[in-house]
Amino acid sequence: MGLELGAGGNLELGPVSLKALADLQLTCNDLAAQARAATQAEKDYQVNGPVPVQLRGNGNCATTGSLLISLGGPAPFRMWIVRRLIVQGLTWGTTAAGSCNVHVSASDTPSLGGIDIVDNSTALPNKAFYSGWQVVLVNPQRLIVEIVGGTSAQIYAATGMAEDVPLRSVRVVASE
Repeated sequence: MGLELGAGGNLELGPVSLKALADLQLTCNDLAAQARAATQAEKDYQVNGPVPVQLRGNGNCATTGSLLISLGGPAPFRMWIVRRLIVQGLTWGTTAAGSCNVHVSASDTPSLGGIDIVDNSTALPNKAFYSGWQVVLVNPQRLIVEIVGGTSAQIYAATGMAEDVPLRSVRVVASE
């Protein structure tokens, strides 16, 4: 197949070149759609403010090890600002053995050594309220509650609220 160019030029394109051009066009269309969605999300945020996200999770403590309760995380091009977290036994009135660590991690199994811990409690039940930007999750991070030293077969629950907002620049500063 050939294309005629101005001034008498000719460009030959084979079937592989046409496939590459089609793939490039699809990729450009996907990027444009993502940019339009991000722009619309920003406009919605400017009009409506943050979207509240209810956080809920629970689990039974095993005989050994820690219980990990995943509370999810934001979608691509979004971020969560966590505002409230409650960790308890089956009900608020249930005194539950153990302590808890709160992790922000991109892994389903967070660093149990503590590098990604953002909060902890030595007694349960416990509630925590966070001001803006104290606990921030950016996709693919997830909020994970770790129960340490829990009672075997005890049901533990974690609930809370986060604000879902369009992705903003977040700078991570590490000490040297």
